[in-house]
Amino acid sequence: MSSAVEDSFIGSGSTEMQAVARRIIDSIRKADKELDAAIKWNQLTFAKEGDFHHWICALRMSKRCVILTFHFGGLLEDKDGKLIAGTSRFARKMEFRTKTQVDQTGIVQFVAQAIDRLPYFIKNWQSIQAEYKNEKASRLKES
Repeated sequence: MSSAVEDSFIGSGSTEMQAVARRIIDSIRKADKELDAAIKWNQLTFAKEGDFHHWICALRMSKRCVILTFHFGGLLEDKDGKLIAGTSRFARKMEFRTKTQVDQTGIVQFVAQAIDRLPYFIKNWQSIQAEYKNEKASRLKES
């Protein structure tokens, strides 16, 4: 069962992107039916117990793809390299252009893993971020 906020978010996309987003949301809900959903930072954002500061994952839609971002995806086990790293120490994403590209089992596993690692992230994110900034500064000095 979808929520009004999910339906509102999905309604803004093309028919194809709506189908992609719905399949991703269904996967997220299979992992945890109780996640809260809200539009935060122009994304459909999912969080545990209303803690949107430490959100689990979020969806963004464009004309050509739906992007699923894991807030602290850099801490998730990704043996098959499905998560795409960006410039953030933590965030990782997956991009989907068609409904058939959506690996529901993989998404369920990543969401479940993120929920399991949420307490660790909440406790340690500041020290991990500080280490990352120090490493980055050292690399810049060396170059």
